[in-house]
Amino acid sequence: RESELGGKLSPVYFNVSMKKNGQFSSFFYDIGYTISDNMITYDQDNYRFLYGNYRSKSTFKEIQELSTLNLEGYEPVFGSPTRNLNNPVVVISNGSTYRCLVFQAPQNDNEYQPGQTTGIKFKIINDLTVPTGLMNKYSDFYCYITDEDFYFSTDGTLYSVNIQSLINGSWSAKPICQLTDFGYDAEAKINCFDITRSGKYLVLGVSTDGKRKDESSDELNGDVLLLNLEKNNNTITLKNKFEQVGGTPTDIILKYLSYFCEGFDENKTFRDYL
Repeated sequence: RESELGGKLSPVYFNVSMKKNGQFSSFFYDIGYTISDNMITYDQDNYRFLYGNYRSKSTFKEIQELSTLNLEGYEPVFGSPTRNLNNPVVVISNGSTYRCLVFQAPQNDNEYQPGQTTGIKFKIINDLTVPTGLMNKYSDFYCYITDEDFYFSTDGTLYSVNIQSLINGSWSAKPICQLTDFGYDAEAKINCFDITRSGKYLVLGVSTDGKRKDESSDELNGDVLLLNLEKNNNTITLKNKFEQVGGTPTDIILKYLSYFCEGFDENKTFRDYL
């Protein structure tokens, strides 16, 4: 798909909302969820946010209400819908400064007509500057759609960010675990992480020698940590530690034998395969 402005589209794109509906579709992408029509992406050459129907093949259109937003030099590094249906969040960066944008956005085509005064409009509710040093180009991100927080890792620390605080205009990030908690020294880095479909487990890809994703090595300096994640209070305990199972880069992708909604199959049986 193309941008109506002619620029290159960002690899970061996301739907406005995902809502649990308790139903199971034959299509993997919406098992147990209702997904908004509108998808948001970004023109990297013209520094503009775009929108379009994710089911359509039509050109992405510029979000006119955001055309005056100063985004020159910035690109999205993360974007996701949240449990607040009209409030997706986006993290943008110019290489040194990171900003977290909280959107108001219409979920469906019939809610939005550019230039009209009725319906839900696109706008930025808050534009929050992330404290210096808290994120870098190696940071990894994840949003569990029913959770009150989204997560990101930087160097050897995993953080949670409260979404409601963002909506209220306050940046609220707290560290929930560090590699030093599990016996690593300060050189070790989190290269990537993921959360299982049930939300009960966290998987970390660790570079014990600190080498990053853009480096390479045949040495087995990559560990994998499987952690119990208690989201009610964001506490984490170590379940299993797999040492020297990968080289550099260490990378983690969780693959599923079947498409289950939050760890449950169509019979409501818990089946969170790891």
